[in-house]
Amino acid sequence: VAQSKGNNGDKNTSDVEGSDANQQHQQQQQQHKFWREAPKPSRTTFSILGREYRHGKPVTRLEMRPWTGRTHQLRVHCAQVLGAPIVGDDIYGWKMASETVKREDEGMDHESSSNMAIDEDGPLCLHAHRLCIQHPISGASMIFEADPPF
Repeated sequence: VAQSKGNNGDKNTSDVEGSDANQQHQQQQQQHKFWREAPKPSRTTFSILGREYRHGKPVTRLEMRPWTGRTHQLRVHCAQVLGAPIVGDDIYGWKMASETVKREDEGMDHESSSNMAIDEDGPLCLHAHRLCIQHPISGASMIFEADPPF
């Protein structure tokens, strides 16, 4: 479960594909092998659980299911594929907000850009609602569930 900035259009469910490489992190590409290697395919499905307001700004509560296990996959797909970073994301959300401010000078209205502002004081609104694993010794299925704290 995640809270994503904005209202994410009218779709209630979708299937998105993208890559792990975040093209906005060009300086980091030279510092770590993660940024130098070719991106691997990744797939996430999501559905909209509801639309809400957080600190007076619209957010969308999403259920997201990663089909692949790439680093930062859900964060990248929200920010780059959906165009709405997860609330509190200081890695992909910050870059998105910076780009939005940059585009504001090119004619984007102020209200749209302010919707992308980062919730710097708040936590990353990304939570594993359900984890299903096999017990390492018995092989029995184990399911853990917890409601999101946001």
